[in-house]
Amino acid sequence: MASTNYVAVGDRKVFYREILPAQKIGNVVLLHGMRFSSQNWEEILTLQKLAKWGYRAVAVDLPGYGNSKEASEPENLGGFLADLLTTLNLSDAIVISPSMSGQYSLPLLHEYPAKIKAYIPIAPICTDKYNKNDYLKISTPTYIVFGENDTMLGSVSLTNLSMISNHKVYKMKNAGHACYLDQPDMWHQHLKEILDDISK
Repeated sequence: MASTNYVAVGDRKVFYREILPAQKIGNVVLLHGMRFSSQNWEEILTLQKLAKWGYRAVAVDLPGYGNSKEASEPENLGGFLADLLTTLNLSDAIVISPSMSGQYSLPLLHEYPAKIKAYIPIAPICTDKYNKNDYLKISTPTYIVFGENDTMLGSVSLTNLSMISNHKVYKMKNAGHACYLDQPDMWHQHLKEILDDISK
C-alpha cells in the first residue's frame, strides 16, 4: 500500500502517493488526466508493480485535482513540475503523463529536459502548442502510448510526438483514451517493456 503525504511547492500544498522499492534502480513520476487522480494508479496496481520492479513510484495529485483541490493552478506549469521534482528529490525521473497532465509535462520536456530521463506520454493534451523544430530539439527517449479507440487525442498526440527523433510507439488494442484503465494488464506489460528498454 502506498504512503501518502503533502509537499509544499512554493505556496501550494500538493498531495502524493509513494511506494519505495527494496532496492532502487530509478524514479518514476505518475501524473493524471482531468477526471482522475493519483488514486487510479494505486487502484490498478501500477504503483505497486513499479516498486516491485525496483522503482521509487510517486503519483501526484496536480493542483486543483484529487486531494490537491485547494491548490491553485500555477502560472508556469512546467516550472512548477520541475520544482516539484526537485522538492521530492526525484532527479532523472521517468515521467508518465496522460491526457490533461500534458499541459504540465510538455513544458517540462521542452524547457527542463535535464529533469527527465524518459517520457511516457499517454495521449496528452497540448502537443499542438509546439512546432516541428521544437520537437526536433528533444533528445529525451519518448515512449508514445495510446488506445486504438482514442480517435481524438490519440491520433493528434501521436502525429505531433512522433516528430521527436528518439521515440517508440505503443498502440493499445481494445482501449480508449484512458487506455491504462481499460486494459491494465496490457498497460503493465508495455510499461515493463519500456522500463527494460530505458535501463539497457
